[in-house]
Amino acid sequence: MPDNEPAPICAFAVSPDGIPQPIPLPTDLMGSARTEGYIWLHFDLGDPAFAPWLARQLPMTVAMALVQPETRPRCDRIEHGLGLNLRGVNMNPGAEADDMVSVRLWMTKGLIISARARKIWAVD
Repeated sequence: MPDNEPAPICAFAVSPDGIPQPIPLPTDLMGSARTEGYIWLHFDLGDPAFAPWLARQLPMTVAMALVQPETRPRCDRIEHGLGLNLRGVNMNPGAEADDMVSVRLWMTKGLIISARARKIWAVD
């Protein structure tokens, strides 16, 4: 993978019947929109290539919303998709349960991008 592209934690093409197939990171997200099923890409916010890659791939409003350092639960219609921030109890070993973890999502008809700063067991 080139140095200027992030390494997704996972990347899947999900068929209409819900069966995921691992895929490489698409080079052009807008060009890879599928008419059947969808693509799901999950990232670690700590990857230094993630924010610059998002800025090249998505509208700036969306890219900035995905990389905010602090989040609150929310759901917003942005441009042609939906931004969703979810938070939950931190179940990571040695962590305080009240030190919440969050997942940020950008969803359109054929694409889901999710990102996290710390492992979220529910996403696994």
